[in-house]
Order: sequence, then structure tokens, then C-alpha cells
Amino acid sequence: MLALLKEELANIGLEMHESKTKIMTSFNETNIDFIDVDGLLLEVLPDGKAHKYLGRILSCSDARGKGEVANRIKAAWGAFHKHRRWLTNRHVPVQFRLKLFDAVVTPAALFSLATLPLTSSMISQIGVMQTEMLRSIIGWVRLPSDDWATTMRRMRSRLDHASRLHFVAPWELQLKRNQWGYAQHLANFINDSWQKLVVQ
Repeated sequence: MLALLKEELANIGLEMHESKTKIMTSFNETNIDFIDVDGLLLEVLPDGKAHKYLGRILSCSDARGKGEVANRIKAAWGAFHKHRRWLTNRHVPVQFRLKLFDAVVTPAALFSLATLPLTSSMISQIGVMQTEMLRSIIGWVRLPSDDWATTMRRMRSRLDHASRLHFVAPWELQLKRNQWGYAQHLANFINDSWQKLVVQ
């Protein structure tokens, strides 16, 4: 089957590469590390092993959602730190900083998550990260005379004011919208389509 795939790819000018093509299985242990496909040695990845491809962590593991959430958190913080100079710059109006945040950090955080089985705690991790980032953007200082509750009220007030200037939808809400959109997309396929079978 894989040899046939390689042949069909060659017919349209594409090549199968050993570094990008992996064979994934849901078995915990296999005695086979590589499979020879018409001269190419393709690595076999058992359950628990993952492969990074096009920004995603791919695996057949039941915990693939947890691995991809960790990957998204890393990617989102990477995007945030890359643009931190502007995101936390008090000389730039806050609405522009929030627009930049929505343009560069939000896509990095939510990319591909709608297609994965996520628990409520995984989704909560995404929301907590967004709150941390927004607090860094808005900026806050704890006064010596304030208790923690007073500091948090002032922080929420600053966030509310900033959201009136440019609303940033909660990532947990955006993720649920994306999941609903994906479900609608799948509903348009016939029942025995490979897309539905893979999701099932």
C-alpha cells in the first residue's frame, strides 16, 4: 500500500521523504522500528511517541490532546515573547497592543486544537495562559497598602476598561466556536467518508 502511495506521488511530481513520512500505530510496543518501502526506511512510531509536523505534535496516543495543548502553550508564549517589546510598551495605546495580541498570539495558541479531544482542564489551561498574558499587557502594580483582593479588583477594572477599547474574546470561547465549526464541517460529509471515520 505504501509503495503504491509512493508511486502515485511520483506520478504527480512529489517525493516521499524519510524524515517527513512516519508510520504511526496505537500499539504500545512493536518489534519493528523501520519498514522498507521501495528503498525508503520509514520509522514506525508506537503509542507514546510523537512526530512534529507543520507545527503540530502528531501521535496515535490517547493523550495526544495533552501533548498538543503543551505544544500550543509553548508556541503561544514564543509568539508573546517575540513581540513583548510592543505588547507591554506603555507608550503604545492599549487597544493597538490588544489588536497585535489577537493577530499574533491568539492564532499560535488555538491552531488545530478544535480537532482534538480536550478535557475541561486542558481548555482551562488555555484560558489561564490568556489571562496571564493580558495582565502583562495591561500592566499592574501592587500597592503596599492593598491586600490581594483589592489588587485583583483593580486589575479586573483595568482589563474591563481595555476590553471596551478592543474586545479580546476569551480563548476558551473561541475554541468552542472552532469546535462547533469543525463539527458542522464534518456533518457535511457522507457517513462513510474517511474524515468521519478518522474522527470516530
